[in-house]
Amino acid sequence: MNISVIIPSFRSGGYLLEAVQSVLNQRGDFELQEIIVVDDDSDDSETHDAYKKLISEPRVKLIKNQEKKGSAGARNTGILHSTGEWIAFLDADDILLENSISYRVDLINKYKDIEWCGGDFIQ
Repeated sequence: MNISVIIPSFRSGGYLLEAVQSVLNQRGDFELQEIIVVDDDSDDSETHDAYKKLISEPRVKLIKNQEKKGSAGARNTGILHSTGEWIAFLDADDILLENSISYRVDLINKYKDIEWCGGDFIQ
């Protein structure tokens, strides 16, 4: 099973690298197909500096919205560019715990008719 992770990003440079790294740290019985970071027309240097660091990671695709669409619109842009069998969403100011995707993959494998799953969060 391969997974695409979509991260909408707007002025999120201070958090984005940690969010992406938390996806790269995921382990389990799945393939991380890609991390799609959708820039929702950010205009700050901190976010653009983060993007420059991300382009060296081969599993990260950076897609730019030409105008601000909001987080839902940015997620939809990511979906249009995704190639994974399953899609996971992560906000740019959040991180995934170590086995977050793996737990969800286990549920998908156990319940064959599942169409979506979510999880708890720690604030």
